Amino acid sequence: FDPGGVFGTDFVGRDVLRQVLLGGCSVVGVALAATALAYLLGAPLGLLAALARRRWVDELVMRPLDLLLAVPSLILLILLAATAPRGPATLVGIVALIGLPEVARISRAAALPLAHGPAMEAMRLYRETWWRRAVGHVVTGIRRVLLADAGVRFIGALYLVATASFLGIGVAPDAADWAVMVDRNRGGLLLQPWSVLVPAALLVALAVGVNLVADHLLAVRRDDEARPDDVVGPDDVVRDDVVRPDDEARRGVVSRVAAGPRVPAARAAPHDADALPTGQHQPPASTVAVGEVRVTDLGAEAAGRRLLAGVSFTVAAGEVLALVGRSGSGKTTAGRALLGEAGPGVRITGRVEVAGRTVSPATPPSPGTVGYVPQQPSAALNPVRRIGAVLREVASRHARPGRQATGGPPARGAGGRRAAARRAVADVLARVDLPGDREFLRRFPHQLSGGQQQRLVIAHALLARARVLFADEPTTGQDSLTRRDVA
Repeated sequence: FDPGGVFGTDFVGRDVLRQVLLGGCSVVGVALAATALAYLLGAPLGLLAALARRRWVDELVMRPLDLLLAVPSLILLILLAATAPRGPATLVGIVALIGLPEVARISRAAALPLAHGPAMEAMRLYRETWWRRAVGHVVTGIRRVLLADAGVRFIGALYLVATASFLGIGVAPDAADWAVMVDRNRGGLLLQPWSVLVPAALLVALAVGVNLVADHLLAVRRDDEARPDDVVGPDDVVRDDVVRPDDEARRGVVSRVAAGPRVPAARAAPHDADALPTGQHQPPASTVAVGEVRVTDLGAEAAGRRLLAGVSFTVAAGEVLALVGRSGSGKTTAGRALLGEAGPGVRITGRVEVAGRTVSPATPPSPGTVGYVPQQPSAALNPVRRIGAVLREVASRHARPGRQATGGPPARGAGGRRAAARRAVADVLARVDLPGDREFLRRFPHQLSGGQQQRLVIAHALLARARVLFADEPTTGQDSLTRRDVA
């Protein structure tokens, strides 16, 4: 082989560098075109299925795509290429058709919670146009998911295009193509390795590079939008001084309620600024219940501003501690410290002990120690799984060995464990005042009201049997009667 070029020549005397520079155009162009076409067709189908208010529309759109998804991609590629004329346009269409079902399913799963959430319902009541609801609200909400998926989908398209070129499907055997170069020169790998190694390395670098770019774009956008949820001004910072009687009208207390008879409210210093006085009978914003918790000099900082300073309290087993304060006063930040969590850019100081173990972002609590009921219940619910299946899974996973989740006699065998899980689910649903019939259990989270979603998340936490339960405003979506039962 003539080594006159940078990488020499291949077995027929063609310059390897020139072939590499020309071959990248076809691979990249076909993969990009196929990925774009898959999204142009698949994303609207997924959105149509998610936005449809009639179930038969969802079934009509998704079931044919499921059948197409059941066929292995390589077999589908070979079958379609064998019956279609050879050319790059044909290869683009085949690769796009193979990727279309996956794009549609990803788009549908990401759009479901937005398409049936309270914001969409409000837009519908305000008579917003379908285009504004679908594009302005749903598409905007799922663009991050689609961007992250596009990187993975491009690698899949690149794999199929390279495989088709390697097998001689859709591409001429003498074409300047990276995959064709690998196939054409593999016989002389030991004599002229550059003609095989260079195009193969470029295929790998292209796949890795596209994902790195997609990750960078997501990270930049996340950093731009990341702001601490409960940043407060200097006047709102919790102060490390003792509560005086004349300050009670302006500042609040931490109210403590025992599991049995009610104990008079006790002051804790310091506390949430501008919190509600104890004389006002408002539902607690955030509660910590049923465990052993000791918080000493808890503080939080973000972007050079203090969110919390010197918060200290203890909660014994069987007690309920209510952190009462105005919005943005740091209740959620204090509660998330029990989980070893902190918001973006938030630095936690002080000492947090849960069940005898020090908790921090570096050392989170043991699994099953702390339960969490988020302020937005939809954030904790899987939008594509039926609520009954999830509840039974939680009950089975957290059931005590050898006993039912409700504490009854031992459950023998898989059938006994399933029956015990069903009984545990029925018992917990009754405790949170939710129906336990089959029709309700087969619903998806978006088919429940906001209050029902909140009580469903509480049911999850009760089934998990956590020693400490942190509930972030668990009564905001409830009616007055249910609010009293929850509180």
